[in-house]
Amino acid sequence: MSKDDTMVQKRRILSRKRSSILKSQWFYLLIAEVTIAIITGLVNPRFFTTSNVMNILEQIAVLGIVSSGMTLLIISGEIDISVGANIGLSSVVMAMMIKAGYGYLLAVLFGIALAVFNSLLVGITARAFKAPSFITSLAFISVFQGVALAITKGSFQTIYGQFEFIGTFRLWQIVPLSFLISIAAYIVMHFMLSYTKLGRRTYAVGSNPSAAFLSGISVNKTKLTAFALNGLFIGVASMVLLSRIGAAQPSTGSGTELKAI
Repeated sequence: MSKDDTMVQKRRILSRKRSSILKSQWFYLLIAEVTIAIITGLVNPRFFTTSNVMNILEQIAVLGIVSSGMTLLIISGEIDISVGANIGLSSVVMAMMIKAGYGYLLAVLFGIALAVFNSLLVGITARAFKAPSFITSLAFISVFQGVALAITKGSFQTIYGQFEFIGTFRLWQIVPLSFLISIAAYIVMHFMLSYTKLGRRTYAVGSNPSAAFLSGISVNKTKLTAFALNGLFIGVASMVLLSRIGAAQPSTGSGTELKAI
């Protein structure tokens, strides 16, 4: 093959990559985000200060972690709108255990396990009664909030001065640890969806459950696994949120489900 032919092939590959980028949705979303940021910075120059940017990254960390789990669930053809109530219940339980002196590790592990159990409960109910997960998760909002109100008697659970490491630590005194955790959640979810059997099965089940079943894929197992992993991410988000604000109440996390979707 001559040099001219090689150059022609390289140009064709580059043109294909450019056209694929221009056709992708994320490219235009990125352009929109950058445009909004530039306009905001022009209106208020303080927007681009390091402290403000790091503060924004810290605030979106919880939402980013929850969105990672919700992504897997939506791809599987399900949804969970009890996320906010689940965060509220998990975070108050963590706070109550820390106040009672059970230690950070046990409190966090129990809180994450509770979030996984709650999410699984939503999925199992939906599969058992053959009901849309939108409906079952809507019902469980009241259940989770009711339990949280019952065990806390409607009061704040404060742990000021305790369990602050995740919420206050900054890498190189700049980048918040909570944001790094959210980035790790993105990477884990991307790897799971792109390079694992579970990811391929999740896409198949979400696209066409009947065809996936005929292909030998366990639809129920795949969907329940998605619910469990969604609960895991909710638990981690609850941990990060509690460490950042140092307090929890039954309404903590309210509205997060809509933002995550």
